[in-house]
Amino acid sequence: DHHHGVGGIKTAGTSSTIKVWNTSKGVQTTTLHVSGGLSSFGRSNTQQNMILTCDMGGGLVVGGSTDKTCRVWNLQTSRMIHQLVGHGHKVTCARLLPHLKSVLTGSADR
Repeated sequence: DHHHGVGGIKTAGTSSTIKVWNTSKGVQTTTLHVSGGLSSFGRSNTQQNMILTCDMGGGLVVGGSTDKTCRVWNLQTSRMIHQLVGHGHKVTCARLLPHLKSVLTGSADR
């Protein structure tokens, strides 16, 4: 993926953040925070939420998490612009399809 025309990678983990890295310079360029939001039960969700998967493209970053949601951030502003709710289990796969303006998510839902 590319961030501002420079090769970049993104990482996710148990800190409820996604970090975007400039691979040319070996430095972190952005940290995206889960920053609360709503859990699938409508309560504030600021603890014990881990980002399990992430993807980047078209100026956006998506992250699937243990709170059964997928979040979408604007990479330029670092602001969360959508929280997608609908899974019954943690979201273990999230992929951006910028050319279709869509997000694919996967979970252990039945």
